[in-house]
Amino acid sequence: MSSPAEAERRTGGAQQPNSLPAPNRPQLVPEPPDTQPKRGAGWLWLLLLGMLIGAGVFTWLDILPNEPGSAPSAVATPTVVVEPQPFIRSLRLTGTVAARESVAIRAPRLRMRSQLTLTELAEAGSFVKAGDVVARFESRELEDRVDDMTSNRVQREAQLERERAKVLVEQEAIRQQRDRAKAEYDKAVFDLRKAEVLSQIQAEILRNTAEQAKAEWQQLERELELQQDVFKRRMRIEEIDVQDAQLRYERYARDLERMVLRAPVSGLVVLEPMYKGGGQFQQASLGDQVYPGTTFLQVVDLSSLHVAASVNQVDAGAVRVGQPATVHFDAYPGIEVQGRVSSVGAIAGSAEGFGSRNAGLYVKTIPVEVAFQTKDPRIIPDLSAAVDIQLEKRDDQLLAPLSAIQRSAAEPFVFVREGKSWAQRPVELGETNEVDAVVVSGLEPGDEVALEKPAQP
Repeated sequence: MSSPAEAERRTGGAQQPNSLPAPNRPQLVPEPPDTQPKRGAGWLWLLLLGMLIGAGVFTWLDILPNEPGSAPSAVATPTVVVEPQPFIRSLRLTGTVAARESVAIRAPRLRMRSQLTLTELAEAGSFVKAGDVVARFESRELEDRVDDMTSNRVQREAQLERERAKVLVEQEAIRQQRDRAKAEYDKAVFDLRKAEVLSQIQAEILRNTAEQAKAEWQQLERELELQQDVFKRRMRIEEIDVQDAQLRYERYARDLERMVLRAPVSGLVVLEPMYKGGGQFQQASLGDQVYPGTTFLQVVDLSSLHVAASVNQVDAGAVRVGQPATVHFDAYPGIEVQGRVSSVGAIAGSAEGFGSRNAGLYVKTIPVEVAFQTKDPRIIPDLSAAVDIQLEKRDDQLLAPLSAIQRSAAEPFVFVREGKSWAQRPVELGETNEVDAVVVSGLEPGDEVALEKPAQP
């Protein structure tokens, strides 16, 4: 059982209804129930008050001026100090990087119908030297055909040698018959010398024998001459067959060599899109079948790269060969390449139409080429480029940015810092470009001008 004291603590010191206080024991006065929560809220209010005071002090220190006595400024006005600088007037053109010297690599055209399947292909963007293999096609069927032509050529050559030996044997046989006939005739002529001492019948026999030997000898002589021509024709036929076999072999051998494509010049490998069926054009890859005569690769001489651009006919008169230029690339915003105008077209090229074609609203353009003066390995063909051609340059000109020029009633003026404030000062301007204007009067070197209207001039 719990003691009365424990019961009193559990009940908070309050007496239960219908209960009487214990005799001879002083009653405890209970503390108000909201005393403890009020103490916690006081500490919380003190903490919040301290944080607010600290934030206010920090804000006050932050807005204090860096120099004593200067007026605080909520927003700083951007400024620039004008100094004598070169004034450059330029003309911007857009174009594409192209190569003046490049070699297109096409799939070979063969004398036999054969599938041209790529088994080796140079990687796009790689550099190759003249003579390096850039592509190779499957050539097993053509190799078999070359082997057949080689066997046929060897057989024809062997047949020619056999025919030559046979002709020599036949020629020698006829020559020996002729020689024997000649010998018989000579003997008959010698025997005719004894005709005076022989009987008339024997003499007649010797004369007949001599005539017969002479006729046989002369016939063999003519036959040998005729056979010489026949032999020559027979040999010519065999030689033609050998030459035909040789030509067939050489044709197929050349076709076999064409299955291996080598770079004719040193340069960059550029894969060209080609038709792959289904209305799709993609770059060639290993295992693709290429139609004969299709251009699927180019080797570009990087030393001949230039920007091919066009200039409006209105501005064409200001562009001259040899003018310096700066080239920017959309693919590489962080680089600038120096160039020089290398050629300007003599006649206008294709027109870009505005509105109706019949209305004659055309902008004629003239082609312009800009050669690179500096090299960068990231520059490759077909990159889009912007070219700033330097039309004019004058040194030691006092320039003010166009953003600093304000106008009031068409009169230009600028805001110049004078001490701790701004003063509005009229200026006289000369030529301008896309960024700056030449200040003829109104400013001095070292003046600090505002790039925008100050909040407190």
